[in-house]
Amino acid sequence: FNAGYSVETPSTGEAAYGTTGTVDAGTPTVITCVGAVNTSLVAVGDWLTWDYTGVAERRMIIDINGADITVHRAMTAGANKNILVGGHFAGFRNAIAAIGANVKASNWPASTPPPRLNVKAHGGAAYKETQGVEVADFGTPSESLPFVIEAFSSTPGDLDWRTTTTRAVIDWGTTATHAMSPTDPSHRWITLLNLDLRQSTSAYGHILNGTSCVHLKNCSLKRSGRNIPIAQRVGGVAERCLFWRDYDGPNELLRVGSYGLLIDCVVRGNGDGVSVGVWLEQSSQILRTLVTGCGSAVRVNLQGCSVIDCTLISNVSGIHLAEIAAAQSIYKGNIIANNGGYGISNGISGTPTVYLPNCGGNFFYGNTSGAHPATIIPMQANTTLATDPFEDYAGGDYRIRTTSAAYGVRRNLPSGLDTDASF
Repeated sequence: FNAGYSVETPSTGEAAYGTTGTVDAGTPTVITCVGAVNTSLVAVGDWLTWDYTGVAERRMIIDINGADITVHRAMTAGANKNILVGGHFAGFRNAIAAIGANVKASNWPASTPPPRLNVKAHGGAAYKETQGVEVADFGTPSESLPFVIEAFSSTPGDLDWRTTTTRAVIDWGTTATHAMSPTDPSHRWITLLNLDLRQSTSAYGHILNGTSCVHLKNCSLKRSGRNIPIAQRVGGVAERCLFWRDYDGPNELLRVGSYGLLIDCVVRGNGDGVSVGVWLEQSSQILRTLVTGCGSAVRVNLQGCSVIDCTLISNVSGIHLAEIAAAQSIYKGNIIANNGGYGISNGISGTPTVYLPNCGGNFFYGNTSGAHPATIIPMQANTTLATDPFEDYAGGDYRIRTTSAAYGVRRNLPSGLDTDASF
């Protein structure tokens, strides 16, 4: 029921296999169960909790032979202790820590795939969390192996992150703590798949705290209750993700740290007209992403950044240049439309004339103040469209009309996320 090198956190009571067994001092990696193991319920790759009612030790099963279960590393000897295979590890944090504490190169079986934490998606029902996941819960830096935290529907691995809109909801509610803090560079080995992470506290708490080095795929991050970033700094790759904040205020919804990447994402503000959607730091990139409902859709301070094939619509400005170094970044193939000010705005101190050598192939439409002020001079050709290029942007359909000059020139946005703004 839970194969694939995985543990599970079913708060609503998923089935678990319970038995009792003995670990002999002479064979510290083998548990002899009372009776043969039911292999229709237990498989190699499942995790078990030894002496569940006492001091718990968690291990992965690497072999089953009759009544004997062999686990991936040594355990404390004892007789007739309780065993629970799979089951609920008392919260999202504890489940992650169970892997983080155990998964190390020094004790992981050779030629064994890395583990996966499989979280069941219960039809939109949320796991109600009160504890944030701390940096140490992901394992000792430089020792931990890569692992994946992934939602599933019926059996682990059954959701294709590239197409599904089914996600496991992890809701920290009004809890003040930062929800997750994967902030060590070693956490670049950790991937989050098909998760819906939520928080609504009015206290100071980010969904992703610090420079988050994990990779996010098909995740939804929703923050309400306070004017703070959803993610302080995305230091890995976020692909096909939604970032949404339903709260007024000038803070950015997220920053993309140096060498971080947003691709095929949606960033949605609440239309307050003052927030920053995406704040790009040096050498960060945002590709094929929709940003809407913000003050500045994308703020650029430094050189080496890329804003390519994005749709920046219904903000106050599309791209906001905040420092002169931003002139050396790349702005290509974007549709910048229906913003309340300029498509590209000049926020540099003293408002100097700025030449943009890598700004070309962009499409502008319906920006109230125009494509850009006279102090911004793109060095490559761009196009101002005479007619609406979208199928139905007011209804959330950002596909390019086949009759538009922009059709076929740049890629359509991914479907399934642009209307996902429920909280």
